[in-house]
Amino acid sequence: MMVVALIGEGSLILNPPILLLGRKSISLEDVLQFWTGSRCIPAVGFEKPLAIAFTDVDQLPTVSTCSLTLTLPRLCAALSTDKFRERMDACVLGSFGSGNV
Repeated sequence: MMVVALIGEGSLILNPPILLLGRKSISLEDVLQFWTGSRCIPAVGFEKPLAIAFTDVDQLPTVSTCSLTLTLPRLCAALSTDKFRERMDACVLGSFGSGNV
């Protein structure tokens, strides 16, 4: 499975089989569910491409499942890999789409 995210005028291809975030292995399906609300890509694809936006607000990463946008704080670039993973752990594993209803 390949996920392509639009960033400005370019695109970013995300193709890891598994992201290791914190103590639990988080699959690409887990990230897709957090980002889109769906654990798999629909047979006809999504209505729009997945997008990544950046904000100057210091917050946890957020998503809009309606616009298929993952918003990352620009501060993430200054974080250590472990700190970034902790934040993504909190989001992906703590979201309602991850079975935490």
